[in-house]
Amino acid sequence: MPMNANIIIDLNQIQLLIILILVFILAVLIVIVINRIVVAMKLAGVRRRGRKGEMLAKKHLLKMGYTIIDQQISLTCAMMIDQESRKFQLRADFLVSKNNLLGVVEVKSGQDVSRPWHIDTRRQLLEYFHYYRADFLLLYNSAQDKLQEIYFPAAVR
Repeated sequence: MPMNANIIIDLNQIQLLIILILVFILAVLIVIVINRIVVAMKLAGVRRRGRKGEMLAKKHLLKMGYTIIDQQISLTCAMMIDQESRKFQLRADFLVSKNNLLGVVEVKSGQDVSRPWHIDTRRQLLEYFHYYRADFLLLYNSAQDKLQEIYFPAAVR
């Protein structure tokens, strides 16, 4: 009889362990789903803010006398890595003209990235300067309704 009692206790412990493992797995799955929902909501907010910023930029550009040639202009570019060509895409927010000059406009709505010296913004503008070969670059800060002309002079050595 004592041996059967030990087997029952062991079976109860195994059942409890299995239940705890299943609860843990369920909790992990719930956390993953909640995390994905939160990320999707944040991205939706960023996209909304971006669309709003582009609408504000368009109004501002027209008010300042720029002609909007195109929006969301994709450009396929290439770079060489160890003598192998790699293609990538650039997408500027606006292609504009004024006084027979061609310009590229980037719209930013976030606080940090709206600053032209922010590393990601600066690099993005430098890519536009190099690949679009526009006469001028403009950065529009939608939070401040501010348009800045950006220029990259030749490097000083």
